[in-house]
Amino acid sequence: MQKLWAWFILIAFLTVGCQGVESEESFEEDVRGQTLTLDISSGFFTLFVKDSSSDHLNLRNFQNIDSDYEVELYAISLTEDTEIYHPEFDTPQKYADLPEDLIYYGDTIGVSFEEDFTSLMQNKNSDYSDLYVFNPAYTAEEIHIQPMSLEDVKHLHTPREANVSITVLQEDFQLTNVENELRNELDSLRERREIDLSARDYDIFAHSFHSSYLRLEELDFSSLPTYLIVAKDGEMTTTSETEDVIQWLQEFSKKQQD
Repeated sequence: MQKLWAWFILIAFLTVGCQGVESEESFEEDVRGQTLTLDISSGFFTLFVKDSSSDHLNLRNFQNIDSDYEVELYAISLTEDTEIYHPEFDTPQKYADLPEDLIYYGDTIGVSFEEDFTSLMQNKNSDYSDLYVFNPAYTAEEIHIQPMSLEDVKHLHTPREANVSITVLQEDFQLTNVENELRNELDSLRERREIDLSARDYDIFAHSFHSSYLRLEELDFSSLPTYLIVAKDGEMTTTSETEDVIQWLQEFSKKQQD
């Protein structure tokens, strides 16, 4: 009798386990991209899929938008029935129960819709606010979120027109002037010919720090501000010291001449 009960418990356990795995494996997404909306507690977010220059969101995507710019964006509504999967939780979550800082721009988000889905690229004008209006609207049935990986960080911060991007990550970048101080110091070095780079070779950009960066063991974000340096060839590093940024750029300029 005890053996019979043991077999019954084992079968029940395996059945439940398989059902959980099946719910993950049977997910068929309609679209995949990154969010432009960090706080989805209102039950709404805008999903970026691709644009004229990239298949992945980049924090510099919307700089210098011209009249030929095209982008694939969707206005996504969430309901009480929308199931949200994230590695931090063992069970699907409701949007109203999610922590405020759970989602970041670099996260990959797969979505299945209640409605039939048709992809659409749109032409957007040079007004940044135009990105958030007149986008195709859908209701999310199921959402799967994959936290930002090292490769996602690279995509998010890769330079567009310059050879190097320097992102100054701070708690509140609007209250400091760190990026301008670095820019001025580099201008001074270029005037004294102590660094052989033009102002077009590097792009300095300030952005708010997010806890998602702390998940990345390969890079150090332990102190703020942090300078995140990404070169077009894929090289990437972080530092909290301005002197390290200057030294890195000086070595980079030497490699460019070789």
